[in-house]
Amino acid sequence: MEREGAHRAKVTVHMGTCGIAAGARPVMTALMEEVAKARVEDVEVTTSGCVGRCSREPMATVEIINQPPVKYCDLSAEKIREIFKDHIMGGNPVEKYILPARITIEELQRIKEKHKATFTLREGAHRAKVTVHMGTCGIAAGARPVMTALMEEIAKAGAEDVIITTSGCAGLCAREPMATVEIIGQPPIKYIDLNDQKIREIFKEHVLGGNVVEKYALSVGYETTY
Repeated sequence: MEREGAHRAKVTVHMGTCGIAAGARPVMTALMEEVAKARVEDVEVTTSGCVGRCSREPMATVEIINQPPVKYCDLSAEKIREIFKDHIMGGNPVEKYILPARITIEELQRIKEKHKATFTLREGAHRAKVTVHMGTCGIAAGARPVMTALMEEIAKAGAEDVIITTSGCAGLCAREPMATVEIIGQPPIKYIDLNDQKIREIFKEHVLGGNVVEKYALSVGYETTY
């Protein structure tokens, strides 16, 4: 935040599906209460969607004129009150709540899983793999009923050559629930905006029949179709 103007500071509470599921609403409420209590008119409070770090939500970014923005993670009502008093009002970043600049081993592994090349299914073991993305955002959007419906279809079909797995956030919270279908010798297909009826259709048409259900597909392999 560089330009001098009406506001000295800006606080953005990240309220994507994942953030709300993790508790962003109480964080926003507490922040608004502190702003009102302090009667400050030079602090702007805004919201944004997911910033791609779902496992560290709730998150907020504090920007003060002529200072670099500071991103806070794993927030609660109590933490945002402390951040308001010490950083926004006092000008001192609360280091213990700042999102680490260095990525952790756990996050590296998650990124590796999310972006790794096409999963190779071994001949003879399983013909197909379906991954239901069940991060906080996916569950909040309805991934559990999708998983349940998929399991029911597999049991009904008696399909023993289909693996079901889960993963965390796939980085597109606004398009959850999502699932990725991988079949031997074919590129992976990522499906979006799912519900139990759609996954049943995908199972019958794609997993069993080999025909991609294009109307629900986000991408083929790693080339997006939109």
